[in-house]
Amino acid sequence: MRKWEISNEVIDDLAGFFNLPREDILLKFKKTEDLPGYVKFANLTNQLWLLSDIQNRSDDISIFYQNNIVFLFDLVELYNTPHRRGLSRFILSFLLLNQWEVKSVLDYGCGAGDDAILYSKIDNIKITIADIPSIALEFAKYRINKKGLNINVVPLNNEIPEYNGENVALGKYDVITCLDVFEHVFNPIDTLEKILSYLNPKGYLIYTARFANQWGDREYYPHLPHNNDYNNGKWEKIIKNKKMTHILSHRLYGKQESAKYVHIFRKAK
Repeated sequence: MRKWEISNEVIDDLAGFFNLPREDILLKFKKTEDLPGYVKFANLTNQLWLLSDIQNRSDDISIFYQNNIVFLFDLVELYNTPHRRGLSRFILSFLLLNQWEVKSVLDYGCGAGDDAILYSKIDNIKITIADIPSIALEFAKYRINKKGLNINVVPLNNEIPEYNGENVALGKYDVITCLDVFEHVFNPIDTLEKILSYLNPKGYLIYTARFANQWGDREYYPHLPHNNDYNNGKWEKIIKNKKMTHILSHRLYGKQESAKYVHIFRKAK
């Protein structure tokens, strides 16, 4: 059973976005006996995944996320967990410590935009978010406009790993964050190569990726099972082979094989 609550600010944002009374939004997050704790919407996302009969095709995956209100609420629950808030604060601290050389940040696969909103507290850093067109990205844009923040929003064409016909100019960035994205995409290596092409020389890649089709102790189908091959340090070796230097890995929670880490790599000159 969760011992934390969704923040009042996010509840207000959801109420405004959906044009619903605040009480209706709170009711959606109410714990039930069959869906307890903070896995309520993760379980509902699993059910929708099965009902959608997704065959691990990139088009199926893209369509699943586009208008999925349940997945948006799943993201909101995730962002409000203590460990996820801790990750955001860890990255904020890194940006503050390195703001003398970090002038631009791209949050790639930004979801509902929580991290970029937090980073916007730092002066003189240009922030961009990018994700596939979806209700989550629309919610992120709503929140940014409501708060009057100077954050650039870029919708990616088609499904993230494919980039068929992509016509957006994302530019180059000193830091790119990619949090809980690689395990969701059809071809993580294609996604990695695209992200690194947006990274400035000596720029930092900050990412989390748990290549296991689980969320806690439960199966989580949007973590594509064919990506499990990148587990046990294999993904970090792939990144090193892209002329990236490992700076640090910080354990967020868990022990041994079940632990989740945030990793920081730096691009060569």
